[in-house]
Amino acid sequence: MTDRFTPQNVTVTTATIEVKTLTLGKRQITQSVFRQLVEEPLIDESGAFCGQPWGYINHCPDKKVAADDLSGRMIDCATSIDHRHVIWQKDDELRRSRVTRFYVSSYGFWSDTTDALVQAAYCANGHEMPEWISARRRDDYRFTQDGMACMGANLNRQWDPGHQCPAPDALARARAELTDEIAKENTLRTAQRAAWKAVTELPQLFIAV
Repeated sequence: MTDRFTPQNVTVTTATIEVKTLTLGKRQITQSVFRQLVEEPLIDESGAFCGQPWGYINHCPDKKVAADDLSGRMIDCATSIDHRHVIWQKDDELRRSRVTRFYVSSYGFWSDTTDALVQAAYCANGHEMPEWISARRRDDYRFTQDGMACMGANLNRQWDPGHQCPAPDALARARAELTDEIAKENTLRTAQRAAWKAVTELPQLFIAV
């Protein structure tokens, strides 16, 4: 029979918790000092670290930050997408970096090649969009190649000024080029996912107010 849960047979046990603090000499670094660190990306365009990360701080040094899209809008840092404010070492200097959770854009993969492919497909199909391309609006054409969602945005229609159809083999060439780009993009996404995972595994560093 299970023992009854009563004040007489229950005790509170104190566990040892490791707390890592960021100090300068013997003094704990403050939020003000943390904000003075130069903001510089920890992760480069290939998904590799630019230096040695130390840990992350549970404090947003800037109230407003640029959104992680092409809109240019400013958003609240504290309530934005999952992110970490990482302190990292570049040579003999410290930097801070706002690292956001890796995610794949809902628009899909977009490049000059996807634009060229949409244009070539449109012209090759008698100036009509083929069924395998979904035309959501004038600047948003979706299709899938090699298992990756792709997007084309710059379509020059037959009545648009300066319209000229590409060469007959343009669609085949665009598909071949896109296959190479998709392979590189998959490699990049794998590296970026790994970098974000490594960031989430960093220890939290505590600073003073």
